[in-house]
Amino acid sequence: MATELKSIDTQIKKDGLIKGVFLGLIVLALSIISFYFILNNATSPLQVLAVPFFCSYIIPLIVSVFFILNIRKKAGGYLIFKQVVTTAFIMFFVNFAILTIGRDLIFVKLFQPDMIGKTEASMMTSSKIMYKQQKLPQAETNSRLPHHHHITVCIGCYFCRRL
Repeated sequence: MATELKSIDTQIKKDGLIKGVFLGLIVLALSIISFYFILNNATSPLQVLAVPFFCSYIIPLIVSVFFILNIRKKAGGYLIFKQVVTTAFIMFFVNFAILTIGRDLIFVKLFQPDMIGKTEASMMTSSKIMYKQQKLPQAETNSRLPHHHHITVCIGCYFCRRL
């Protein structure tokens, strides 16, 4: 019985590692896609805020639940709490490592060193479009835009992890 439990633990850890790699690659791809969406297609400040949140938190959470359920099914349908927590920890740790290396070290440093500036410019452009659609006077638009600067810097810092 104890050997069977250890073999299940070993298999679950190995599956958690593999699923963590897949989750990391998915989150890395979604992060890069959401950045380019913000640069090219965002037409409102809400999109600039919602798309990265959705791609970085909601979708990975749903995918990780499916991965853990898949691991549970492979293990025979029943896992104890320690096994689930260990698997989830391994999966999220590998995910974080891949995301940090892929996005923060490779993508930001090599391909998009001015990521914060580009995000800020996109936020300002989408804000101007929104204010123009609302037919706000130019003076009021100019007074509101500095407030968006602070929000944009926070979003850019999120993408670059430079808080």
